[in-house]
Amino acid sequence: MQNWGDWFLGVLHYQRNELEAAAGHFTSIVENRFTAQIAAYRDAVAGLALIHQIKGRSSEASQLGESISQFDMEQSGREGNQTRSLRAHLMLMQGDLEGAGNWVDTFSGQPPDQPLLWLEEPQVTRVRILLTRGTGADLGLAIQILDILDEIAERTHNTRCKIEILALRALTLDAQGETSQADASLKQALDLARLAGIIRVFVDLGKPMQTILHRLANQDHSVETIQRVLAAFPEYDDENLTDRISTTPPSRSIPILAEPLTTRELEVLTLLRGPLSIKEIAHQLNISYATAKRHTINIYSKLGVNQRWNAIARAEELNILSPR
Repeated sequence: MQNWGDWFLGVLHYQRNELEAAAGHFTSIVENRFTAQIAAYRDAVAGLALIHQIKGRSSEASQLGESISQFDMEQSGREGNQTRSLRAHLMLMQGDLEGAGNWVDTFSGQPPDQPLLWLEEPQVTRVRILLTRGTGADLGLAIQILDILDEIAERTHNTRCKIEILALRALTLDAQGETSQADASLKQALDLARLAGIIRVFVDLGKPMQTILHRLANQDHSVETIQRVLAAFPEYDDENLTDRISTTPPSRSIPILAEPLTTRELEVLTLLRGPLSIKEIAHQLNISYATAKRHTINIYSKLGVNQRWNAIARAEELNILSPR
């Protein structure tokens, strides 16, 4: 059960773009592989590989992919679909579209009628590669797969996967020239993501997603949410969005800062208002003391203060916290 808890927390932190915290939970599973359920172990390795690749550590990412391949061979004598999918996913992230495309061309069959649980879902990776390759046939097939995945996500009340499916649909429709439909799909994804604090779904889709997000910001849709997402992209110039947001009324839930607080930082800030020590806050949030301390330092930096109670006063001034 501890391993399953680490897996769920790893996925949560990953989607909130808290990659170090996510890596910590995934590593805990990998280090205890003999007490973990096989599916959780395999996806934890996939999560670590994706994080390494995001940080530009391609060699480490590929080594993790090989390790899960060897694990599959030891278990069943052949690689599983998720392992082959992970390899293709990493190739796509590394710019090897030909290698990723070769996997897509040999992978067939309809998505299985079962809940979409994992960070590495073969059918979702299949859509990513089809979308990147971008031929007319590829885009048509991508929409067909997304229709099936969307029905599964709806039926199983899976908001996380629903957001990813909507984001992928937006990019596919945009590539087909269906701009208005693409915008509508992405608006729905952003509205769901705002409630859940999800960021990584959009960032993982790269520059094409950046382009549509800027287009929606120009339509004044969810500008603050879009700024928070865009700020997580590796290369981000927030000058235009900052100017736009400075003319809008403050929001109590999402502060107007040069670098907005993350969902976890907001949780820590709320607890800092009370009598708990940093160690007690870490215990309450089920994170390490070092992680809680790092969040506190980040909060002080973003608010432009260097003391706990100054941070609370500044947060009240910005309507991040309601005045007492």
